[in-house]
Amino acid sequence: MLPRFVGEGKAIDLLFSRRSLGASEAFDLGLVHSVIPDDDFESRCEEAASWITARSGAAVSNARRNHLLHSYDRELATYLDSENGTLCRAMEVSGKI
Repeated sequence: MLPRFVGEGKAIDLLFSRRSLGASEAFDLGLVHSVIPDDDFESRCEEAASWITARSGAAVSNARRNHLLHSYDRELATYLDSENGTLCRAMEVSGKI
């Protein structure tokens, strides 16, 4: 999956060099969706946990299953379409759409 996210050259560099990425570089590469200052980490975790627990257990379970079980055995476009549908259904269940 890494070459799909960062490109083949960067994936090879990261895998062969075994160097660690800092938070900013991981963000720049699109491997994380946000970088949180240390002082805000605990409160942001609590916010994320509240957001997840406020959603339907079935919707969250379906999203997790889709992502974890099927992200590696599908073509990227097929996986992204499925992920999009799952997330849309989760938002509908939560009353956000």
